[in-house]
Amino acid sequence: MKVTKINTDETLRELICHGTPGFQFEYYIDDVHAFDKGFVDWHWHDEFEWMYLKEGEARVCVGGEEILLFVGDSLFINSRALHEIRSKNGATLPNILFSGSFISEEFSDIYEEYVLPVISSEREYLVFRGDDAKNKDISAQLKKTLLLCENKENNKLEIHAQLCLLWAELNEKYADVFLKKKSRADMVKRGRMQKMLTFIYENHARDISLNDIAGAAKISKTEAIRCFTGALGMPPVEFLIDYRLTRARALILSGGAGVLQAALLCGFNNVSYFIRAFKKKYSVTPGKLKPVKN
Repeated sequence: MKVTKINTDETLRELICHGTPGFQFEYYIDDVHAFDKGFVDWHWHDEFEWMYLKEGEARVCVGGEEILLFVGDSLFINSRALHEIRSKNGATLPNILFSGSFISEEFSDIYEEYVLPVISSEREYLVFRGDDAKNKDISAQLKKTLLLCENKENNKLEIHAQLCLLWAELNEKYADVFLKKKSRADMVKRGRMQKMLTFIYENHARDISLNDIAGAAKISKTEAIRCFTGALGMPPVEFLIDYRLTRARALILSGGAGVLQAALLCGFNNVSYFIRAFKKKYSVTPGKLKPVKN
């Protein structure tokens, strides 16, 4: 299955359902440059995600950390971890998304002992280098899982059984990594981020400042910068400008507005600045964009 657009709510939670209620597992082949923005934008989901770099190179940001992936590497992303994927020259990433309850029913002994500790952990990701002997068994199980998914006649029972083998390898080798649980401070920071992101989404067209963004979460400007930099790798005002540019580009491409109107509707009072910022982000001026017919 291929996806070329990330749709999220105001907290950056992805809106697409992965798998079905009866089979909470989905297999994707992501071509990073095929996404509408030329990269996989920031998002999170309740499901675990495990990706494998088949071609190219990729830069994955998980929270405030950056991971470079090369061919043969794989990356496990924990439930609810914010992440983004970019690639300079293109990358192909087969990946699987699955819920914890797909491995075993919630409240079962297996779920409580082998799944819940991972979900509850403060650890947001694990990277497995293809040339690391320690990870050869995990890499082998992941490749078997992906191979089963590539088969159009795939058997759901086989996929479930194979994923359980992969999960068993993860627990055998890395259970200690997931021992430290999310702290109350982590949950407070996440709540603050959600409030500030919601404020930006709802008010990006207005003349808002760092003080306004911080005020939405009732925290200082310094703390707001710390929260955004830790979670997204950029300060709040930079994220605001980036979001405004993204919205303006979407308006122009949809034919909903011209350059001047898009700038004003998205909170840019200085059109010259808008054009410069747009070109810096997209390597083209907004006037050269052509509306895309649906």
